[in-house]
Amino acid sequence: YDARQNINGGVRYFKKLYDAYEGDITRSLAAYNAGPGRVTKEGPLPKIAETRNYIQKVIRYYQLYRRSRTSSSS
Repeated sequence: YDARQNINGGVRYFKKLYDAYEGDITRSLAAYNAGPGRVTKEGPLPKIAETRNYIQKVIRYYQLYRRSRTSSSS
């Protein structure tokens, strides 16, 4: 129930997945959402609507964040 611990643990777990999937952010997000047992390094992404929506949503927010950081630093 500690937000700081929750965020810290989630970030560490995602970093392990990101490393395991060799920097493939899409597969890392899929593994984070659906579980690493459902995501292979070369195969198709899981056909789980929630997971596919999750990936799109996170990437969309990531792109918005990057754009806002780029425009604010100009």
